[in-house]
Amino acid sequence: MGTLWRLLAGIALFGAGALGLLSLHQRADDIRAAHTTVDAYVDGSHGRHFRMLRVEYVFHARLYRTELLDIGWGLPPGAGEQVTLWIDPARPTVAAGPGLVSGAAWRYWYQPVGFAGIVIVLVTAWNWARHRNDEPLRPATGRTLVHPAPAWPDRADATVRTLILVPGQSPWDEELAVRRIDAATAEICCVPFLQMRLALGDIVKIDGLGGYVGEVLSPSGRVTFAVRPGVPDLTDFPEAIVEDLGNGRFAIAASSAEEAEKIHRRLRSWEQDGGGEYRSILRYDRHDTPLL
Repeated sequence: MGTLWRLLAGIALFGAGALGLLSLHQRADDIRAAHTTVDAYVDGSHGRHFRMLRVEYVFHARLYRTELLDIGWGLPPGAGEQVTLWIDPARPTVAAGPGLVSGAAWRYWYQPVGFAGIVIVLVTAWNWARHRNDEPLRPATGRTLVHPAPAWPDRADATVRTLILVPGQSPWDEELAVRRIDAATAEICCVPFLQMRLALGDIVKIDGLGGYVGEVLSPSGRVTFAVRPGVPDLTDFPEAIVEDLGNGRFAIAASSAEEAEKIHRRLRSWEQDGGGEYRSILRYDRHDTPLL
């Protein structure tokens, strides 16, 4: 269970316990409003450690017995002790005393339920504070693709990573050059190669646990292509940006959706002629299998 869900579960349990306690106090207040009191004797409790307190008392010459639940923080009366109770004249077995009220046995569970909620919240908060700067839980990559010549080297002032999971292979990290906007956001200053959902100029959220790219907050409108080995002639696309990652890998950033469609057709023809391989979000058949 994630941190947020544990926190919500703890708050829910605490809320349930608090509502149960409020309900019992309301019941005691309703009984006190009757202004009828009797003297009762504690019957057979096990010292001062109890779950339900049995009492007996006389009202209108009749003997009544009832079970009381603790709704306070003080110690209840012990066996054989006397306690003054308020009762409901219309229902003489419904009674209330200092920190006590009669009710169904299951209503007593407000206390353990509420305490369980408090424990969950405190443990979750402590665990989060202890591990908030840890690396995220992820498979060891062992391999990282870097951008030796990012498209916007003058803008870049930091790097972040993206995690690529490849079926049947070890995961990859791709290290992206970025311009930090603040602690939680950055602008991508290179053309991604393994991550087709990202593009040059995107404003992205950065995960504080390890510095990994999260959601795209403001897309740049560019479209990313990954090509290997080599790249076809793109001189008739002057606004396209081509980045050389080495080892025959090239990343292309199309400036617009219209230009991306034209480059997509060019790369498809180039691949069919045996020129190489390419990936893009426009290529629905293989866009989710990165070129490694």
